[in-house]
Amino acid sequence: MAAQREWFEKDYYKVLGVVPTASEKEITRAYRKLAKENHPDTNPGTEERFKEISAAYDVIGDAEKRKEYDEVRARGPVGGGRHSSGQRALRQEQASMALESDRRIVGVGFLGGFLLGASQILALLPGVSRDGIVMVSGMFRGLSRQDAARFSFLLSAPVIFAAGVFKLHDLTGPLGDGIKGQVLFGSVLSGIGAYLALRFLVRYLSSASRTLTPFAIYCLAAGLGSAIYLTVK
Repeated sequence: MAAQREWFEKDYYKVLGVVPTASEKEITRAYRKLAKENHPDTNPGTEERFKEISAAYDVIGDAEKRKEYDEVRARGPVGGGRHSSGQRALRQEQASMALESDRRIVGVGFLGGFLLGASQILALLPGVSRDGIVMVSGMFRGLSRQDAARFSFLLSAPVIFAAGVFKLHDLTGPLGDGIKGQVLFGSVLSGIGAYLALRFLVRYLSSASRTLTPFAIYCLAAGLGSAIYLTVK
């Protein structure tokens, strides 16, 4: 009981400076870095900080303990006011995570953003997904999987909007006669589909055990199939 209350009150992910969806390797890397920087033998006066770091890694560095810890955090504190205070704490944590994610994405900088944007050129190759190549490039730049997914979809928004504005005069002119309703309907469905796809992908990547391997296999198979089809044809 006491351990569960302590787990709820302490954000071990924040202690190690990682997101709740961080992989085991990311957690271990963060722990080793912090442990080295705050080891009492080399940095006197950091005993409490070192203990806090060690306690955090002892829980979320272990797969079974981490699973139990996440469940406790999701349920909320045990005792009176469990539901209301648990929901409030969860909302605060989600808002904090969103803010930290925005800061990490902004931290990519103009040069990093330009390079990630330029990586979309590789999507011209058969089987290479625009979203996928940006996500992989973002992860190479140090972004988490969820941050990379968000950045990839955010990167596409201005281009899609600009393309729509550029073609707006065609739709409102003679070329749009008889197809305005179809275009509007298709645009709405496209927006809904993009939202649902992003929602699914972010949820899918929220589990540290899930990777982009299925998408890579799909893109490789689709690209290889397309190349063979176009060659034979």
